[in-house]
Formats: sequence, C-alpha cells, structure tokens
Amino acid sequence: MGSDIKRNKIEIFHGLSNELPSNIKKSNARSVVSIHDLIFLRYPDLYKRMDRAIYKSKFQRSCIQADAVVAISEQTKSDLIQFFNIEPSKIHVIYQACNSLYYEHSGNELKIKTRQKFSLPEKYMLYVGTIEERKNLLQLIKAKHEHRISLPLVVIGRPTPYFEKVKDYISHNSVTDIIFLKNVMPTDIPTIYQMAELFVYPSSFEGFGIPILEALNSGTPVITGKGSCLPEAGGPNSIYVDPMDIDEIADSIIRILDNKELRNAMIAEGYKHALLFREDRTAKEIMKLYNNLIQNKK
Repeated sequence: MGSDIKRNKIEIFHGLSNELPSNIKKSNARSVVSIHDLIFLRYPDLYKRMDRAIYKSKFQRSCIQADAVVAISEQTKSDLIQFFNIEPSKIHVIYQACNSLYYEHSGNELKIKTRQKFSLPEKYMLYVGTIEERKNLLQLIKAKHEHRISLPLVVIGRPTPYFEKVKDYISHNSVTDIIFLKNVMPTDIPTIYQMAELFVYPSSFEGFGIPILEALNSGTPVITGKGSCLPEAGGPNSIYVDPMDIDEIADSIIRILDNKELRNAMIAEGYKHALLFREDRTAKEIMKLYNNLIQNKK
C-alpha cells in the first residue's frame, strides 16, 4: 500500500482501526492511526496467545511509525503510554459518536409495533453488548435473581462460549424472565432502548463504550462499571458500580426504580452529556489534526 500511496500523491493516510501499512514511511505521506483499545494486554486471558502476539506487533509498530495517534478515550491514551511507551504529545484523544439512528425519537406507533414484534413486556431493563466474560452479563442476572428484582431483563448481543455459563445459571436457578432477542435489525434497537426503564452495562473494561452513548441519546438511565473509560462515556449522572459486586448492581437498579426524581434527572443530564459526542465535533477535531500535520510537514 505504501507504493500506492506514493504513486497517488496522498498527503495523509489514516489507519482507522489500529493498523498502518508496514512501509508507510516510504510513501512520503503523513500518517495517523486510530487505536480503539488495548484490552488484549489488560485482559490477556480472554485472548488466544497467537492473537495477542499479532495485535501487539501490529498496534505497537503502527503507533511508532505514525506521525500522530488518535486514541478514542483518555483511558486508551493512558494504556498507550503505559504499555507501548508512546510519547504523550503524539497522542490525540478524539471521541467517537454513536450511530445517528439514536438521535431520533420513536413515535408511539413504532413503539407498539416493536413491542409486538419482539413480544416485549410493558417494562424491562436492557443489556446490549457481546455476551462475553468481560461484560459480566452473568453478574447482572445473578444480581437480579438473588435480590428478587421482578423487572424483566432484555438482552441483545452476540453469544460467545461464555454464553454457556449464563444459560447454565438460568437453567439451574429456574430464572424465567430473561429475554434474549434474536434477529434484531439495527433499526429496531433505538426503539428498544427508548422503551427500557434503564440500561445496565456492567463491563469491567472498554475502549470507550458506544452502548452507553446509545442509551443516553435514547433517554435511558445508565448503570455501568467503575473505572476504565466508562465514566468518560457515561458522564457525571450515570451510576457506576463494581461489576463483580452483585449487591451493588442490585442496589443501583432498585435505587433508580424506586426514585422517579433520580431517574428523570439521570435522563435529562445524561442526554446533555451525550450531546458532547457528535459527528460534527469529531470531524472538526480530525480536520484540525490533519491540517496541523500538513502545515508541520518536514
């Protein structure tokens, strides 16, 4: 690709997902790489050894080669400094936005159709995300079951082998009000968010946390994990819990359900926070970075 970049006189090449061409330095283009997370280094047991080695080699080499590195959160910037020893001044934190589908409010007719399509209960809490160990769906289900929270839980997410643990717990404890949705189209999900009483995302670690932004844009209160980048995405008016502490998860759910004023405040302030993450802001910051790279070209 380096030869193609040089032949086409490309001024800037931006690797949008953790990688750059290995010969980018020979292309004469300025280079930018976006790094989304280094979860494979923080939680190595969740990845195959070969995958970890490949990711580390590609990601680290790209960061070293790049003229600028875009981190999608302050947490990712911190990880790049800690694990790869990247010079902080080279790293630019530029946040993402969620899909603009989540900016539109669904009308009552669409909500009724969506509720009927998926046989959704009148009230429910929602989890959206890959069903994998790091995101701790099992802890959420344990919190709900052991604290006898009657509000049904709706789950949208791609299963991994961890799903077997979740199913075993549900089966052994005769939990009946966990609803796993299938064949959900991207256009369905915003309405499902909007009808939820709250969104619970007890992840241990994320690169950013797009589902949190989806919930906040949908007017849905958020409970998520403490630490990593999650407070960056969730803002000061979401509730943060130890994702392994089922008592803390349950107490937070009950607190929101029992306090209408708190829930309304979380909805209003959460939406204000979500407005900080929009495509126009991201585009301006990216263009500023590009222009600086061109102006400062050696």
